[in-house]
Amino acid sequence: MSVPRFIFIDTCIIENEGYRFESDKMSAFVAAAKAKSTILLLPDPTKREILKHIKRNAEDVVSALEEAKRKAPFLKKWKEWPIKKDIFMLTYELHRIARKEWEDFLANFTLITLDYTDIKMPEIMDWYDKQVPPFGPGKSKEFPDALSFAIVLQYARKNNCTVAIISRDKDFHNAAVRYPEVLAFESIAAFTQALIESDAHVKVVRDLLGKDISVIKEAISREFSSLAFYPGGDTVGDGTVEDVDVIGVSIKDSKVIALGDKQCTVAFEAIVEYSAYVDYETEVEAADGEAHWTVSLNREGNVVDEAFVSGIIKIHINQAWNGVDGVDLVSIDKDDIEVTSEPDDSDDSYEPDPSDYYENYSGPEDDEDY
Repeated sequence: MSVPRFIFIDTCIIENEGYRFESDKMSAFVAAAKAKSTILLLPDPTKREILKHIKRNAEDVVSALEEAKRKAPFLKKWKEWPIKKDIFMLTYELHRIARKEWEDFLANFTLITLDYTDIKMPEIMDWYDKQVPPFGPGKSKEFPDALSFAIVLQYARKNNCTVAIISRDKDFHNAAVRYPEVLAFESIAAFTQALIESDAHVKVVRDLLGKDISVIKEAISREFSSLAFYPGGDTVGDGTVEDVDVIGVSIKDSKVIALGDKQCTVAFEAIVEYSAYVDYETEVEAADGEAHWTVSLNREGNVVDEAFVSGIIKIHINQAWNGVDGVDLVSIDKDDIEVTSEPDDSDDSYEPDPSDYYENYSGPEDDEDY
């Protein structure tokens, strides 16, 4: 298989990786891409979108800090509390750090930035009129995506080369089917595996996992159970989640992304089904005539839920490269899991009597607040 030297990385890929350019998955990709002298194409619409997201992420962090201070005022007494700085300067500093990480990532490649010079607007409008990919029903940002695809396509045509489009967007994939100049890859992991496909050990590992993927499931199960869990929904306070027990792990995708000395790294996506005991408080509205108030109710009990997780697992291969000796490392891309299921005995319709909460309460006419 001849893997294209020219690549385009869609914004959704960077978003999906959480702008973690130094993660194990991205580091493996960079190492493999540099070994193959990969050339990165960056269309102007994609560049603008990524820079916009980086700026927004910095602003969101500052907003989150301000919200944390509002909920816990004592934070401003912490001598290391960053919000003591000028808000504008703090936002600028975070933006600068995030943008520097993006620029450092780009520095790993021969970078070619592309403008709109060679695109054919009539062709793009034909796609739009016919609603064919990269356009599609319900897309909120059709034209930036379509412009990026058109720019990459025209570069491939003009330079008589094939470009790998790395995107999770199905419309990009469906558009790529129509043109021999582009090939679509669904993830960074998929392209990384393609880059190292020539190594015979990749096939060995894939065959081993194809015969028995239980080693990955067991490792993911153990790591998943060690994560932090918290009740989701309209909770009051923190609440607790205890006795997490994995019921089953369903592997949705796995790709070999790096090989070492008797060790390989596999990127995975999985659905984990689990049970847990939750205990938290929620608020309900109560009313009596013109009187309205909010009451906190306790909810607790066993729930069954599921969570989507992705990450990497490092597997140790035996000396003969014909079996798995064990798992060296499991890394899940999440630090905590939101439990969204509610106990079966929860009752949203419960409306307590006001006298349960207000001593000598006899109705709105006795309380001027009502």
